[in-house]
Amino acid sequence: MIYILLFCQVVCTKRIQVLLFCLVVCTKRIQVLLFCLVLCTKRIQVLLFCLVVCTKRIQVLLFCLVVCTERIYVLLFCLVVCTKKIYVLLFCLVVCTKKIYVLLFCLVVRTEM
Repeated sequence: MIYILLFCQVVCTKRIQVLLFCLVVCTKRIQVLLFCLVLCTKRIQVLLFCLVVCTKRIQVLLFCLVVCTERIYVLLFCLVVCTKKIYVLLFCLVVCTKKIYVLLFCLVVRTEM
């Protein structure tokens, strides 16, 4: 559809990871198109993260604003966020700025939900 045409303006000036990403965008909903604005300027961890975003609800799209600028443990944390309720999304504000013991704590949060 027409949103793919708009997306090409990004693809044409970005690195190869964005071009590979279009294979997902072309068959997904509009939330993925909005997500590309972040993807185009971020590191490879975001590209891997898109596999989750493309099939998940809007809370994951909001969560990407954190993932894109944080370290690898946040990417691992998304496996919990994608299938859990909204208070986990709020919890990520702590995870993103704390040390590794917070990541271990998510194993508890996941089972309490």
